[in-house]
Amino acid sequence: MSKTQEFKAYGSIRKMKVGGACGVILALAMLGMVFSSTTSADEVSVNASENKTILEVPIVHEKLDKAIAEAKEAGVKVDVGVTQDKGVATTDTVADKQKEIEADYVNQEKNVKTVTDDYSSKVDKTTKEREVIEKENKDKQDKFEKAVKDHEAEVKRIEAENKAILADNDKKQKETEVENARIKRDNAQKEADYKTALANQKSFNENVDKENAAAKSTYETKLEEYRKKLAVYEKQQAELNNKDLKIEKPHIKVYGDYDESQRGSLNYYKKLLVSFEGIEGLIDVKDYIGLHSDSSITASREGLLSKSDEFFGEIVSPKAGDSFTIHNVAESKDGNKISARFTFNKEVEAEWVKNGKSLSPTKIYIHKDDSGSGSINFLFANLVEFNTKIEFFYEKDKKEVILALASAFNDIDYGQELNLTYQDGSEGIVLNPNGSDVQKVVRDGKNYYKGEYKTPWTYDVPARGVKAGDLGYANVQDEKDIPRGSIVSIGYGSTLNLGYYNGVGQRTPDEIEEERIRAIQRKFNERIIDEGKNNLSDSAVFSSKYVGWAVGLFGKASATVPINIHVNPPIKPELKPKDTKEIPKPKLEKPREFVPRTTLPIPPAPTPPEKKKIPEMPLVPTVKVNYSRLRVKPSTPKPVKAITDNYGHNIDGATTFDKNVKFSLTTDYKPYSTFTADSKNVAKTWALADDVQDGAYMVYDSKITMKDSIGKDVKALFNMYHVLSEKERTQEIQNILKEAGLNPKGEFYLWVAKDSTSFYQNYVKQAKNITIDLPARLLVKAGEVVENEFVQVDYGNGYKSNLVTVKVPDVKPEKHVLDRSGKKVLDGKEVQLGDFIQYLLDGVTVPEKHDTLYQYDGLDKLDTKHDRYTGNWKGIIKGTEYTAEKELVLPYDVTLKDGKVVKAGDKIAKGSSYAFTFEFNQGTNSEFIKKLVTVKWDDKGGQWSYVINQDFLNSLGVKGTFDADFYIEVERIAAGEVENTFVNIVNGQEMTAKVTTHTPEPPKPSEPKKPNPQPSLPNTGTASSMLPVVGMILGLLSLAGAGLRKHKK
Repeated sequence: MSKTQEFKAYGSIRKMKVGGACGVILALAMLGMVFSSTTSADEVSVNASENKTILEVPIVHEKLDKAIAEAKEAGVKVDVGVTQDKGVATTDTVADKQKEIEADYVNQEKNVKTVTDDYSSKVDKTTKEREVIEKENKDKQDKFEKAVKDHEAEVKRIEAENKAILADNDKKQKETEVENARIKRDNAQKEADYKTALANQKSFNENVDKENAAAKSTYETKLEEYRKKLAVYEKQQAELNNKDLKIEKPHIKVYGDYDESQRGSLNYYKKLLVSFEGIEGLIDVKDYIGLHSDSSITASREGLLSKSDEFFGEIVSPKAGDSFTIHNVAESKDGNKISARFTFNKEVEAEWVKNGKSLSPTKIYIHKDDSGSGSINFLFANLVEFNTKIEFFYEKDKKEVILALASAFNDIDYGQELNLTYQDGSEGIVLNPNGSDVQKVVRDGKNYYKGEYKTPWTYDVPARGVKAGDLGYANVQDEKDIPRGSIVSIGYGSTLNLGYYNGVGQRTPDEIEEERIRAIQRKFNERIIDEGKNNLSDSAVFSSKYVGWAVGLFGKASATVPINIHVNPPIKPELKPKDTKEIPKPKLEKPREFVPRTTLPIPPAPTPPEKKKIPEMPLVPTVKVNYSRLRVKPSTPKPVKAITDNYGHNIDGATTFDKNVKFSLTTDYKPYSTFTADSKNVAKTWALADDVQDGAYMVYDSKITMKDSIGKDVKALFNMYHVLSEKERTQEIQNILKEAGLNPKGEFYLWVAKDSTSFYQNYVKQAKNITIDLPARLLVKAGEVVENEFVQVDYGNGYKSNLVTVKVPDVKPEKHVLDRSGKKVLDGKEVQLGDFIQYLLDGVTVPEKHDTLYQYDGLDKLDTKHDRYTGNWKGIIKGTEYTAEKELVLPYDVTLKDGKVVKAGDKIAKGSSYAFTFEFNQGTNSEFIKKLVTVKWDDKGGQWSYVINQDFLNSLGVKGTFDADFYIEVERIAAGEVENTFVNIVNGQEMTAKVTTHTPEPPKPSEPKKPNPQPSLPNTGTASSMLPVVGMILGLLSLAGAGLRKHKK
């Protein structure tokens, strides 16, 4: 449960938190109320109808206090006089009074400061003079005393230092003699070492010269290799730059285009060039990937591989995870053999299945390379999809090898599907030329390339539901049909994933039997079995080489597209010769020279100083000050109560069909904005009270909002109390009411500021008013008036707002039966069989002051057993007592109070009173009327209805009457009591009217007679303008002289 709506039950009292504000709901039965035609609002008795509060106005005098404190601190004598009473001000005069006192405080502050500053200046000046002289005198004495001590210490120091100098001179002389002996020895050794080094120098330099000569020779060889590689690189770059880029993906670029002159040949792809860039370790094979003379095959487990003289190898009953390896499928350009391991990615799915069981083992035949194509030609028997991972590795050390691949696939036909993805998980680049009849499809979330070459059948095949002329899959003649059935796949990696789908999935029972028949016929032709006999096993039929489908992988033909592995530019070699050595002559140390230190002289003793006379301090002054008292009687606040409809329009004093309204409470804190009250009064209760008119309406508590004058939510600043019964008020609530001076009756709402001081400072003092919106639903009966006001509580005193009222209208629609002429009222009377009558749907008249209209609908429930709707109807819509609050332009004609007609599109002057009338029928052809009203006839349900356009209703505002009447024509077709009901819906309020007629049984005819044709209502055609009067529309429907007077409550 969110914090915005949290309830805790305590007996009959519920505490509610709304947006952080705590309130109390006393859930007791509401007191019964007796309502008259006008229901009065409960009165909230308050202790103040006009403001009699007198408040102390604290005048800020911190600066004066500070000046006094600073004066006392400076030593000035301050004489504070009696407080001066400035009387009682009003809201309008308090600011001037306050400014007057503040100005006086400023003047006194200046005076105190002037005296203080003058005295402080004199004291400072004298003090500084005394301090300077005292400091000078002290400095002189201190300096003299220090000089005496320093002299004594200096004499002692000099005597001791002279003694030390003499001792040090003796010591250093001895040390110099020892050091000079060492220098002599070291110099002799350096001379000897130098002679030895000179002898070794010649041999070292000869070796360096030989090494430099060898390094130069190696450098020149590498430089020549560099120049050759650079020429190759630059040539390669020039060739690529001269070619057109066809397509590219990361690390792969394809240059050139198809050679349309070489259709029917692999040379169709010869003008393409694939360039691979930025892939570390990438290599290209020497010629092609596929079977070579030294290729061989092995399997991952025993029984998986079966060898025969006819085939390179046979894979029998493979399972997921099984693998077979074809050794020496390629050779790198540096002579290393490359092998390929095929691992089955998933469990194999059998092609020939009956009753959920495979009819034979799955076999994969790999043909020998008898044709010399180098292709790995697979033949799949009883297999739906060949789905394997292919891993390339060096045969010698089994290390993976990353290959650059550009493979042409041919002969993709009969709906077979190819999926090839590379090590990076992508399909690389797939070139699918126009006319390939190969389409990209999605299977199990992966892209497959499907052979879709089809030709018309030349004969009927009833067993398959095929007729001559139907399209069916046809054979692609390998390279001869290129580009038909051909694509090119380009990518790189040490691992590929290959999926090849047979194009048909599992076979049908009919296809199984057909294959058995073909196998028997084939064996009969080979004279293996007798005609008419079937002694072939399912394995011999469905695992044979004759029943499989074939795929060729890699080979010479697949390697048609040239591959270029882009290399980085070569690095130019550097020559770094070694330097020969030059032996420098040794640096010999010079002998040390001893110079003795001289002793220090003794200084003379210091002379005593002369001192100055110290001046006297200035006399202490006295300054006088007085404080003032000011009170204020604020103006009486004028809080505002409002009531609006759901469109935000003011409906105070109006009627409302929609019982959902919103009461709004807005405070008036302006009287308190010109002064600041003292803290004692500020701490009193700040509240708002709304005494709900018991039983008159229900407030939606969860939708209550509280906002300040800038739209900020302030719920958290208040405690909300919703009290349902006067008898069950808690002591807490009684205390709040007593302090606020309130005595509400029955149900009421109370909002109390949690922190009075904070609320005063941030809202009252700044005149930031609070608005509380109370969404509510009226509960009173039709014709009753609801009244409401609220009380604003300031400084513990209450002030009433204005009173708002709203009335629930007491109106009803009417339903009448008229004869076809419209002159005779037939309510409750007899209607003969075959008579044409009219039902008048007399809608309610909306009063002049009302809520915003958003619905005005009508529904007539016909008794279709007795009445037949003829399709004829007429409508009249009227509006009166409208006033243009500004200059208007309307899309319909209106009539001014003086009878003048203002046409649609013309200007209506501000302040003009006007009315409008629209008359129309089923034949009216007006775009305005079509938008204004929608008429529907439900033939099955027997209901005739109309809906007035909501935008039009909204545009009428809340002042002015509105009425809509409709006439519908029926034919009485059966005898009996006939009741007809009209439902009028205005802003969600349903109102009904009924009328009854009687039709007697017809006498038995003695002789059938031809009935006379009945006339129908005339079709009045198209309405012009806004139909001020639609011709003499349906004169028969006129009510003139009918004796029927329109009367609506």
